[in-house]
Amino acid sequence: MARLFAGNSWYYTKYSSSFYESHYENRIIANAEILFPNYFCLKFKLDVTSDDYGGPSRPDLVLIDKQYRFWYVVEVELDNDQLSAVENQVKVFTSGKYGDGHARYVHDKAPELDLVKLKRLMSTQPEVVVLVPRVKPSWASNLAQYGTKFVVIEIFENSQKIEIFRVDGDDLREEDDRFITLLSFNGSYSRALTIQSPGNLNPEVRILTILLENQMTTWKFVSYGSSHMLLGQGTLPLDLKPGTSFRLLEQPDGLLVMEMNEND
Repeated sequence: MARLFAGNSWYYTKYSSSFYESHYENRIIANAEILFPNYFCLKFKLDVTSDDYGGPSRPDLVLIDKQYRFWYVVEVELDNDQLSAVENQVKVFTSGKYGDGHARYVHDKAPELDLVKLKRLMSTQPEVVVLVPRVKPSWASNLAQYGTKFVVIEIFENSQKIEIFRVDGDDLREEDDRFITLLSFNGSYSRALTIQSPGNLNPEVRILTILLENQMTTWKFVSYGSSHMLLGQGTLPLDLKPGTSFRLLEQPDGLLVMEMNEND
């Protein structure tokens, strides 16, 4: 049995067979400010369907960046769950259809959140996290093909019923406060950049002035259904090539800056 020594006390692992999934979820939510300090963590028991993989499937939790820039659908699994079933759910969640109903569900759970920003954010595709209480190397390698994050949160308890947590696995996204969204060019529309996370862009402001390559450039904010784009207006200081992406940042004085994404 795995154990940890901390604060002059031994802590022993609470194997997932010793508690229900709902109890594990509740422990995660109760400690979310420590485990996921940059995210709102809420239950997310709402059906998701996919044009590619059917459904419905129902996730367990949702993680929403506190600045409404990106979000994760979370599937919680215990030791007795089968990889094949988890894989089927992940397929649905990664290609699922999300919209205003999901945003309203989250807002009903946490009315203090901004519903307008939630709707804009949750019109975009989330990433998916599979959260487990023990390391499962075969699961991690199988689910990686879908771009899934694999996070292990193991709970330990001492004789006084005090809990500590051991966290392992993939890191979630962390961006500095200036970051607004990623912009990508796929070549489908000339001079159009797809907005990955429109939550912090005001849809009422249709013309944006953005510093790019030390030149002030003009862009038009347009929406087509659940897709949101910036269309370059006039002369641009560089040629857009398919696969290119940019980071949109806001300086303290409000100036918008577009920088080439160094991860390309």
